[in-house]
Amino acid sequence: MFREERALQLVELLYAGAVETTAWEVFVEHLSEAFGGAAVALSIQLPDGPRREPFTFGFVEGYEEIWDKHLEQGLPWGSFLDDQFKGRFAFASENFPDEDLPATAFCREFMQPQGLCPEAPLVHLICNAPGSPLSGLAIYRREGCRAFTDDDLRLGNLLVPHLSRAFAVYSRFGGVSHERSALAEVLDRLPLGVILVDRRHQPVVMNRTAEQIATLEDGFVLTPEGPRARDPREDRALHGYLEEVVAIQGLGHGANHVMSISRPSGKRSYPVVVAPLLGPIGGSTDRESVAVVFIADPEATETTAIDFLQTLYQLTPAEAELVALLAAGRSLEEAAQERGVTLHTVRSQLKHVFAKTDTRRQGELVRLVLSGLAGIQNDRE
Repeated sequence: MFREERALQLVELLYAGAVETTAWEVFVEHLSEAFGGAAVALSIQLPDGPRREPFTFGFVEGYEEIWDKHLEQGLPWGSFLDDQFKGRFAFASENFPDEDLPATAFCREFMQPQGLCPEAPLVHLICNAPGSPLSGLAIYRREGCRAFTDDDLRLGNLLVPHLSRAFAVYSRFGGVSHERSALAEVLDRLPLGVILVDRRHQPVVMNRTAEQIATLEDGFVLTPEGPRARDPREDRALHGYLEEVVAIQGLGHGANHVMSISRPSGKRSYPVVVAPLLGPIGGSTDRESVAVVFIADPEATETTAIDFLQTLYQLTPAEAELVALLAAGRSLEEAAQERGVTLHTVRSQLKHVFAKTDTRRQGELVRLVLSGLAGIQNDRE
């Protein structure tokens, strides 16, 4: 009965680890206790992951490099990822006799300095299927601790199906986590602010550009009530649009609302788009994203666009500055006045830009720039 109760405790920790990585650390500590104070090494590798992620208890800090060296050279009993250790707990001595272990470099350099007994560990291959995470578990007896028994094997084998299921869940969660991180990085590279809001208009996800714009507090702010405009009239319009798009979220249709938010600093207004998320609602929680607010800072994106235009189309700095001004809605006359040059100079530069970008008209050039990569940021400051 005691063995089954201990197994239930460990199973509970296993499934906690499937959704919360730090719970694996608690699991290996309790597993060590269940096996008489053994040293436990749990190794995880998600699909396409760069390396296995170890969770250990009972080892001396600093021996990771020695382990990696011997793993690369080959362990006395071969790989823990051998299929013969799949589906069960077993002693690695099945592949290498314990009496020969003290003479090995692995025992002298890794096991003895850490107080591990010169005997093979209990091992279990959790998963080694193609396209699945590589996962293994090794339990070493430490000096002064009790010997492993058949009861330990039975306890381990009670965990086998749960280890498999927990790692399958962990693999899926890990993949989702990786995708979310990748998407977050992509969002952070955009010069456009993106704010996903819930039914109460509160931000659920926000990219770096949106955070930077909100931090300026120049006409647009984020409050506990959600995105707000400093100007009362603009604020009423913003919240009216949010109420409308929240109401139609998930219907598969709905119009975007376009507005501008003025800035007390006198800089150009923020263009803002409020839109519903048209897909079906994924859940019923209050923190479900139901709408998106797009906001741009014309002052900030212009400099970024100039740098990229120079690289993308081999433009001179003056030519790139001219294109950025045209893309921002300036006329040729306004661009000439703003840059302090003659209209003749601007027209001459525009001809060179047409040739370099393979365009013929000003409208075609602006569409090319706005649909291209000129605003993507290259860092995550």
